[in-house]
Amino acid sequence: MSIDIALIITARNAGLELPSRLWRFMAQVEETG
Repeated sequence: MSIDIALIITARNAGLELPSRLWRFMAQVEETG
């Protein structure tokens, strides 16, 4: 797992609502590797 996963989990636990664009960007980064 990459650090991005940890950041996402932390953000979700903190109850932060990130823009859908940012979520999509993260997803693309993960797919790209």
